[in-house]
Amino acid sequence: MEELTDEFLNIHKIDSVLGKGGQGIVHRTKDPDIAIKRVVDKEGKFIEDEESIEKYHQQIKNIKYLPFPSNINIATPLALLDSSAGYVMQLLTEMIPFESFWSNAKSLKKIEADDIPNWLKGMPIESAKEIVYYKNTGGLKRRLKALYNASEILARLHSQGLVYGDISSGNVFVSQNKTNIKSWFIDPDNLKFYSFSTKGGVYTPRYGSPELVQGVSGSSYRTDCHAFATMAFYMLSMIHPFIGEKVLNNDEGWEDVKEDEQDMDEKAYAGYLPWIDDREDTSNQNSSGLPRMLLLTERLSNLFNDTFSKGRVTPSLRPSIFHWTEILAEAHDKTVVCSDCQMSWFYDIEGEDCPYCSAKKPKSLILNTFILNENKKSNNPVWTYVQKMTEEDFKVEIPQRIFAPFYLQTHDKSHITIEISEDIIEIRKEESIDANIFIAIANIDSGEFKELVSRAVIKKDDWKEVLYIYVDGNFPRVIECQYGVQL
Repeated sequence: MEELTDEFLNIHKIDSVLGKGGQGIVHRTKDPDIAIKRVVDKEGKFIEDEESIEKYHQQIKNIKYLPFPSNINIATPLALLDSSAGYVMQLLTEMIPFESFWSNAKSLKKIEADDIPNWLKGMPIESAKEIVYYKNTGGLKRRLKALYNASEILARLHSQGLVYGDISSGNVFVSQNKTNIKSWFIDPDNLKFYSFSTKGGVYTPRYGSPELVQGVSGSSYRTDCHAFATMAFYMLSMIHPFIGEKVLNNDEGWEDVKEDEQDMDEKAYAGYLPWIDDREDTSNQNSSGLPRMLLLTERLSNLFNDTFSKGRVTPSLRPSIFHWTEILAEAHDKTVVCSDCQMSWFYDIEGEDCPYCSAKKPKSLILNTFILNENKKSNNPVWTYVQKMTEEDFKVEIPQRIFAPFYLQTHDKSHITIEISEDIIEIRKEESIDANIFIAIANIDSGEFKELVSRAVIKKDDWKEVLYIYVDGNFPRVIECQYGVQL
């Protein structure tokens, strides 16, 4: 077993590979709380010459002086390795890389024929196994939660003038716990202040932006956004946004390519081909993967299209990362999980049944938020939150974004808790919340609003249709709450 010593003479026993990025490999160690990052050269060999080690270690030392936002989920170096380019970092306990959202031969082999449900029996067995794996790893809902958490971390970095530089599914981690989902970034080697004049940059194959792959620009906010969008689309749909018919069919008739010696997938990664769902150029389309109508809201679809169509050719036209968190969170809040097949989809998709297994849609709690202007509510809700209800006692924490404009750092903070038991419904306001919240049963204009100081208990028989929540302040809102709704 290989052993490595750090600058403080601690000895670390190398275990399995945890993840790989564009610049190195992260190993588990026999210490469950410690991981090791080791840098590799272009040939994939560990860097061990003194000059290169010193140069790399100085780069890591400089990271400590960057203005990291407080309490940000990034695993920073704890100690440098003694005789190899790399460092020791705290291992994210019970967390796994985003790579785990993709199946491989080993994971698919574990899925037996008996594990394939009846609603998938008619398709090829390998395709059915892919969908079973997608469901087993949390489906759409967990992926959206992991992605909006990751985009929030990246947005906080960008707000400090920092560029991450090498976003990939091996450098972003997610909680193994499928209910309390958090995301973390590891491998911050390439973190730096944004510089307009920089040329060249590190990227992981398949995630690099066209300007990085082509070598015409360095790492920037825009390259981060392209890599994040690529990871997000790949994770949601299970297909790469640029691997379409021209690549899969090896269409040699493509003329508008500068480097004819490249193979087709390299041309696609370098941004010479349109993306697979381009709305104007369908020459590289790919309709495989899960149906996009079940995976993407209209706003999310527009983000991907703007990033990969006009943003492919003109990086300045890519949406910034600050758009992604809100739109991914909005999509997450609209998803519901089927009680039978456990797949998730958007609650407002037409039809009475689950679009996957045709089971009856589950009863749910639905909150629709409307803006109030001169005591008149907006025609359409500005936010919708859906939560499937269970047959047993039901409890859910409602986040701040339902009650106020979307704030990057606090949108996920619990505002109220709704608990439904056999006979009563209890609404509790979090102690740390200073907003003025009022509730009313029956008609919004009835004048029956009462302030929610700490908790309110309502008999189920009294909440027959809609409960109204009024939020006072600079941005007044009214939330229509319905429970037990058959979608």
